[in-house]
Amino acid sequence: MSDLETALAFGRIEADGTVLLNLPDGSTTPVGNWAAGEISDGLNFYARKYVDLLSEVQLATSRMAQGKGQVEASQKLIDRVKELIQTPAFIGDVALLASNVELLRVAVEARGEELSKKRAEQKAFAIVKRTELVEEAEKIAKSTKWKATSDRFKELVEEWKKLPHGTKSQEQELWKRLSKARSAFDKNRRQFFAQRQTERVEAENVKVELIKEAKKLAASNDWQNTSNKFKNLMSKWKQAPKGSKAQENQWWAEFKSYQDAFFVGYKAQDEKRNAEETANLEKKKELASKAEALLPVTDLNSAKKALRQIQDQWDEIGHVPRKDKNSIENRLKAVEDNVRSFDRKESKNSNPENTARAKATADLLRAKLEETKALAQAATAQGDEKKVQSLATTIQTQEMLLAAAEKALVEFSS
Repeated sequence: MSDLETALAFGRIEADGTVLLNLPDGSTTPVGNWAAGEISDGLNFYARKYVDLLSEVQLATSRMAQGKGQVEASQKLIDRVKELIQTPAFIGDVALLASNVELLRVAVEARGEELSKKRAEQKAFAIVKRTELVEEAEKIAKSTKWKATSDRFKELVEEWKKLPHGTKSQEQELWKRLSKARSAFDKNRRQFFAQRQTERVEAENVKVELIKEAKKLAASNDWQNTSNKFKNLMSKWKQAPKGSKAQENQWWAEFKSYQDAFFVGYKAQDEKRNAEETANLEKKKELASKAEALLPVTDLNSAKKALRQIQDQWDEIGHVPRKDKNSIENRLKAVEDNVRSFDRKESKNSNPENTARAKATADLLRAKLEETKALAQAATAQGDEKKVQSLATTIQTQEMLLAAAEKALVEFSS
């Protein structure tokens, strides 16, 4: 028996519309008034209110058991249901509802204790994790991997911020240790970069050599390969050690002058290619217009012959600008598709068997439709609404099929 059926046994509706609930002690209490329709509808209405309430309590209890429920929200539900039990506006087993509320209360209490324990564990966990971060900071404080270690110190601080709070005094002591380790690393890094002046010679050797290679490539007209070589030189330049700011500016100006000299020629060649592609585009536009003039097709053989000539000329023309390629190709394709479609239609319409088959199909569907309509009229006369609705759906489907068949017949007959 369903919860709704069970709930219905705990109430009734009097002749004057008063809705009565059977209480656990055997007495009854009014919970509302029903004057909106059938007694059974009223009973179902008040019973569903009970079932919904019971389901809400049971769901909350289940979620608590799964560790997913919210303690505060569940406690509010308990308070609300207890109040509703005192002033009920439903019909159903009050004792069962009350016992379910008690089960939920026990689950909420257990969940609250569990969360309190978890918070205590999180505090302990936070101190353990922060201690680990501090020990790692102290370990890497003497590292000479400047970039990686500097990044790691930043990560340690971010990880510290994301951890839950522990005991304040312990946190403060650990933070002092982490700050001390980070300061020691920063001091070593500053000393290292203060000595870096000795590396300026290496930077000069590398970059002067790159400038020599760029000078050799500047006059090349092997556009693609040389372009790739310049990209490779740029990659090496970025990876090379740095000199003083004044040296870097001087070296870069010379290197860039050779790079620019090459790319000026590259750009001129690119512009020439663009001019040729633009001219090709104009030729293809003219051919596309000629092809479009073949529509609508009236003489299939003449259209196909003319289109073949246009296609041959089209293939002889070179590339067009990439941004225009799809649009111009689609113009010719639209004409080709139209001619092919006309060709297929001509072939189809020239076959009398297709017309006869289409006519036979349309006649059969028309007869079936008339037969179904007659059945629907008979069902209407008999007052069989269920059958009328079923036949109405069938009629709609048959009308759609007949319309499609008649359309095909027109196409074959034209």
